Amino acid sequence: MTVEESAGRGSGDSGPYQAPGGAEEGQRRTTYYRRRVVVVGAVVCLLALLAFGQRAIQERLYRPEQPVEELISLIRERKGDELARILRTESTLITDAALAEGYTPPSGMSIIGVDDDAGQVEAGEVAQRPNRDRARVKMRYHVGDQSFETAVMVVREKTGWLRSWELSGHMGGLMARVNVAPPHTDRVRVAAAEVDTGDVFKTRWIDALPGTYTIAVAADDPLFGGSRSEVAIPRTRASDTLIRIDHTDLEVRPSVVEDVESQVSDHLKVCAENDTSLNPPGCPMRVDRGGVFLTIDDVEWTIVDEPEIKVRPSTDEDTHGAPVTVETIAPGTAEVTYTYARGDGEPVRKSVDITVGGSVRADENGEVLWNGSA
Repeated sequence: MTVEESAGRGSGDSGPYQAPGGAEEGQRRTTYYRRRVVVVGAVVCLLALLAFGQRAIQERLYRPEQPVEELISLIRERKGDELARILRTESTLITDAALAEGYTPPSGMSIIGVDDDAGQVEAGEVAQRPNRDRARVKMRYHVGDQSFETAVMVVREKTGWLRSWELSGHMGGLMARVNVAPPHTDRVRVAAAEVDTGDVFKTRWIDALPGTYTIAVAADDPLFGGSRSEVAIPRTRASDTLIRIDHTDLEVRPSVVEDVESQVSDHLKVCAENDTSLNPPGCPMRVDRGGVFLTIDDVEWTIVDEPEIKVRPSTDEDTHGAPVTVETIAPGTAEVTYTYARGDGEPVRKSVDITVGGSVRADENGEVLWNGSA
């Protein structure tokens, strides 16, 4: 060791050598990293607060029940066009015009809770569920004297900082389906809408809201009037409603009855003009000749009293298949006089009952046609 080296190492200096300014540089680096940690922590806290605040604001502003509350309000107000849009259906029974008359919404419509994967919570509470973007809103309502419960699925909007709730695409939990199948008409009036009817081979199911409907024959039906009112359509597609109007719900129009009576009367007059037969073909007059089949002359028919007839809707027991049946409820009377060609010329006089029946249809122009039978 040289004298200079010995002199440069004092007796109290035992640490490593440090260049000038080294301590200050280390201190600055430590301070820098500490500040970065603080900033990052502050940002994380801010983001957490924002997320919590966003969630709190969203839960306060938007609830799963809101779209269902709006739906209930639209049903009460019978806003069919708007309901069809949000229910995503095209139905002749869900329009403003269809619901304007003849439709009574369910009573007591109310929300009774929200279902989620974690169970049920009361309406208005925040649902804690694994999927916070879907919920089943339960509702109760009354149709007639029956109470029903169903659930409507709602989902959150997919984008946006604050995402509101909306109805999901599948609304089978609320809408009903109906098929009107009267036996003798092609169209009926349901509420204020006219719909085509179905039959046993081809059904026509139509979306409908739950409620009470007036069912009536179409205004321009050529044969029938009458209606079946207060028909309750309850709920979901799991309980499709087949509305069947049978003959007891139909009334033959008075104009049709008059037309048939006139056709029967004209037919009897034509029958009475037959001057050769005691049993005019196609006519309701029959003379029992008592086993005597001699040639007759001078046949003359007279209608004394026309039969009293009833024109009514056909029943399932009627075999002719026509929509309207004609039957006699009080026989009429006809008299006939005739002579035997090889007799003494003295006229024979007999009286017979007249009964008529048959069926009635309407042609493509709405003309009433009676097909008579004796």
